[in-house]
Amino acid sequence: MREEQEHFNRCREVIRENIILYEEKAEKGKKETEELYAAVSSGDTELYNQLIVSRDMQEHNENMLRKNRAAFQKPYFGRVDYKEIKTGQEESLYIGKNGVSKDKTNVIVIDWRAPVSTLYYENELGAGSYDVPDIGTIPVDLKLKRTFDVNDGKLIGYYDNDTAATDELLVKYLSQNKDVVLGDIISTIQKEQNEIIRETPFANIIVQGVAGSGKTTVAMHRISYILYNYEKRFTPSEFCIIGSNDMLLNYITSGLPELDVHHVKQKRMDVFFREILGREWKKKYQVVETKEAFKSKLNFVKELEKYLADMREKLLPCTPVRDEKLGVILSKESIATTLQENKNVSVHQICKLLNERIKNRIRFLVPEDRHEYCKEKNKGISWLL
Repeated sequence: MREEQEHFNRCREVIRENIILYEEKAEKGKKETEELYAAVSSGDTELYNQLIVSRDMQEHNENMLRKNRAAFQKPYFGRVDYKEIKTGQEESLYIGKNGVSKDKTNVIVIDWRAPVSTLYYENELGAGSYDVPDIGTIPVDLKLKRTFDVNDGKLIGYYDNDTAATDELLVKYLSQNKDVVLGDIISTIQKEQNEIIRETPFANIIVQGVAGSGKTTVAMHRISYILYNYEKRFTPSEFCIIGSNDMLLNYITSGLPELDVHHVKQKRMDVFFREILGREWKKKYQVVETKEAFKSKLNFVKELEKYLADMREKLLPCTPVRDEKLGVILSKESIATTLQENKNVSVHQICKLLNERIKNRIRFLVPEDRHEYCKEKNKGISWLL
């Protein structure tokens, strides 16, 4: 643990230096791009190509800055030690969500998309291999596979095993963050998912599964993997994500920047059909608004909010709570104030709150020596529940 802690600290120090470096580069690049843009806008068109190069460099620096900032909190999640069978060379590699380099030749954290990362996701200890695009299969002897527990920039612990992401670790990650996004699942990719993600891009793939089984997650990670390993053959603009409605598409693509994927197109199914059918579409077909399409519009959200507000008013009327002997236990004004102060609280919680207030009021109105009477009243008088 001491050795791992020392390595963890050294790794974070390198990332800290990278952050400072790319902050300076990003700031300098931003000023340069702004100056070139102003010059081109003023009529100096000869600087246009230089502006494009400057803008691309600025985007690169900002992307590297974002990746290093993210890596600073969690540099890596796994480690593999292995020996290459053919060369006899031994390696010890740390694997993270974002690849981190000290310089152009010294890589301290391997990107999860790198071919060698397959050893962490799929291989058991002993004889194994990983495939490198355009090179082939590299046979290895896997000596160690280690999983780290890192939280908020601190190394909590680690364990060695044959299966990278156990259900126990997955449950722990999900319980820590209820709003898990695509990028947070990288460290818990299962073997079957990894096989689909790393399948050759030169073949059609159909992935079947029930709702919530991870099909979309695998598809987004696959795009990230292909762009990382086949960057000379594919560009982001060649990818297009097709979905049934805009709401779904926005949800899916919002997580892509976390996977280092930018400038990917997205289209609704009906728009895609219009494009591939061209003139034939206008001649033979027409777009019909369906209930499913309506659900992705802003008007649906407004209608839903109005419906919920009406339901809340019906379920929580400002009707005073009375008793023949005790009189008014909870007034109309008191109920209205409670509802006004708890607009974002669920109907169920409001009912529990009002019931508690009713009990307290009965205790206040009934003399101390009449506890049994008080209990009977509490049973007989309640707010909805």
